[in-house]
Amino acid sequence: MFRISFILLIIFIFSGCQKENVSKESLIRNIEKDSVKNPITIPAKPEGLKGKIEIYENNPEVYFVLNWESKSRITYRVLNPDEFNLKEMKDRILKLEGKIKKFSQWSGEIEVLKIIEVEN
Repeated sequence: MFRISFILLIIFIFSGCQKENVSKESLIRNIEKDSVKNPITIPAKPEGLKGKIEIYENNPEVYFVLNWESKSRITYRVLNPDEFNLKEMKDRILKLEGKIKKFSQWSGEIEVLKIIEVEN
């Protein structure tokens, strides 16, 4: 009797754990898919986003980087750099408005709509 109840307990525990893990995985995957499909209009704040324009060696792309001085930097590839001559503003700090599409917590793409301010 003890063996049967022990075996049933083990089966119950393992079947419960497997169902819980599958539901968490599907939830995470659904969130990731939605974040890529739905572009977000920024800024949420009226003062705009403050970031630095960076162009890396051997790469023609222009990037807008938030929190550029910390390890928590967020890098957006600029979709329309020629419209605002952003290639000429390398290493300058800007405040701007735009539309972003996030690919992950730390990266995405941005379409610049308006430059609010240019610093240094």
